[in-house]
Amino acid sequence: MPVGPTHYDELAVLRRELERERQARLEAEACLADGLRELYLREQEIGLLEAIAADVNRAADASATLESAIKRICRHTLWPVGHLFVVQAGAPGAEPRLKSSGVWHCFDPDRFEPFRAASIEDDDATYDRLPGQALGTGRPAWTLDIAQDEDFSRAAVARQAGLRSALAFPVLLGREVVAVLEFFSDRDSEPDESLLRNMAQIGAQLGRVIERQRFEAALRNRGQAQVAPSPDAQLREQLHLMNDILASITQGVAYEDAQGRLHSYNRQFLELLDISEAYAESLPAMRDITRAILDPEKRRALFVLNGKSSDDTGWERLDGDLIGYEWDHSKNHILDMTSGYVVEMRRQPLATGGYVWVLTDATHHIYTQESLRESEARWRSLTHLSADLYWEMDCDLRITKIEGQGTSNMQYVSNLLGKSVDVLRDVRNMSVDFDEQRALMNAHRSFHELELQLPGGNGEWIWISISGEPKYDARARFAGYRGVMRDIAEQKRAQEEIRQLAFYDELTGLPNRRLMFDRLERAQTVSAREGTHGALMFIDLDNFKKINDTLGHKCGDQLLVQVAARLRDSLRTSDTLSRLGNDDAARLGGDEFVVVLDGLAGGRQEAGAKVGIVAHKVLAMLNRPYDLDGQQVRSTPSIGVELFQGRGQSMAELMRRADLAMYQAKSQGRNRVCFYTEAMQARTSS
Repeated sequence: MPVGPTHYDELAVLRRELERERQARLEAEACLADGLRELYLREQEIGLLEAIAADVNRAADASATLESAIKRICRHTLWPVGHLFVVQAGAPGAEPRLKSSGVWHCFDPDRFEPFRAASIEDDDATYDRLPGQALGTGRPAWTLDIAQDEDFSRAAVARQAGLRSALAFPVLLGREVVAVLEFFSDRDSEPDESLLRNMAQIGAQLGRVIERQRFEAALRNRGQAQVAPSPDAQLREQLHLMNDILASITQGVAYEDAQGRLHSYNRQFLELLDISEAYAESLPAMRDITRAILDPEKRRALFVLNGKSSDDTGWERLDGDLIGYEWDHSKNHILDMTSGYVVEMRRQPLATGGYVWVLTDATHHIYTQESLRESEARWRSLTHLSADLYWEMDCDLRITKIEGQGTSNMQYVSNLLGKSVDVLRDVRNMSVDFDEQRALMNAHRSFHELELQLPGGNGEWIWISISGEPKYDARARFAGYRGVMRDIAEQKRAQEEIRQLAFYDELTGLPNRRLMFDRLERAQTVSAREGTHGALMFIDLDNFKKINDTLGHKCGDQLLVQVAARLRDSLRTSDTLSRLGNDDAARLGGDEFVVVLDGLAGGRQEAGAKVGIVAHKVLAMLNRPYDLDGQQVRSTPSIGVELFQGRGQSMAELMRRADLAMYQAKSQGRNRVCFYTEAMQARTSS
């Protein structure tokens, strides 16, 4: 088979498709590999955190626990060197300093011995960029190439050992930096945000080890202090009185000493936090207490409030793992516990050191607020999803709020903000009289589906439906209105389409038989009330069927449309012009038009003369040639007229008489006007 250009094109297309598929497959495989690698790293990080936490919980010796943590971190990161600095407090007013703890881990001790020795002897570590930065900021620090860092005092020995990137992070006890861990890599490594976050958590965990050391030292000091003389009777009495006062108040109160331990408390404090008396008597660290109450088994959620009380709005819900969460005493906290209590927690620092904890049972109050917030959130969600707008007015009936998405047609509505309800006086097509609507609102009554037209931004008028109800303040005083408004343009458009289909001819746009009868009935009513005459005029196009059959239905439709236009030009705007289409009656064709004239003053003869003038004007207009698809065509009408006054005859009878007069015009040679006479009826009967 010959291979032509077309076949080569098809082959080229196939090759491109195959190449695109191959590239897509490679990219998908790369994404999958990256995803699996990321998943593996996250699992390893979680394993590291859990292992160090387990070491801390069962630690019997602080140095061994810290050394184990350093070893685990080195193995996790594959960084060969890890080292711990401890923070030593200086003289009063002096800054704390860093000193090597002697706790190390090295993959190759011989290779890194000079660097280890230099670190132990380094008295300037406090001012080094890496550990000094972690001490000063309380946050992890990263250096891309420590050997080239002029602010790092051990740069020369680090360069000799082949060390490059470095990481340091603080060990925290609350907000206090009690130690600094540093790690070194023999490769260039970019900062890893995930690793930095994990080191921050590990630093908080290891702080518990330092905390335990301090607690044990405090117990030893307390045992030594037992030899001191006991307080006098007056002091004991004051202490008993203070305990009685604490026991009598409904709030939970506790004192956290400068070392962060629970020192004094009342019964409500234990009850609200679900703490046993035996545990409290051991004077545990408040950090352990808060960690226990933040355990998922004890708390549903923790909320941090931006304000100073639970009455303020703007709180943030904290869920998930809250190990190491730092309490900010500048903000209130709300703890939702599985015990059923919702506790507002305040932690205030004392000038003499330590903190006072004040707990308030806010269960009912917070649940009520949460319910209100959920209701508001649902409402806002509904208004956001809905095409309706929510609005409010103040007691002076001034629009103060408009919320929601609305529709594109409703953009102008925002211009109503700040305006009085009186602005509606100038709108178009209000479904009720404005003064009536204003009186209803002055009476503080609800209203529903008030329809009106407002000016749109593009010069058009838009249909709006408004519903509202009065609102009242806590003292039952009228505070204004609130309600919804919606765009009903589509509804109005649909209504108009239905009206057109129900009452108007689709081809010419003229009223159909149904609407014509309604207008004829009104004309009879006006005639009876005012004593005037009216007339019913039947117009039939001569030889329309011949034109329709020879030139086609398209030209026939063009003729009907042009006839309708000429008839409009011949009549008053108050007159009714109707086309009786093929669906109006079995014997009526689509070439028949009906005119209803009303308000003809004077006697029957004078009224007949006026109708004759109109009829002959119509006759002249319809005798002019028509341009149908470039062809000049002539068509003449036959017109029958029936005069009426009041309701002497039924509408069906008036139609029959006008129809007889029209056929009389045809029988007399067509293209003429005939008025109905009794003789016509006699001839028909005979």
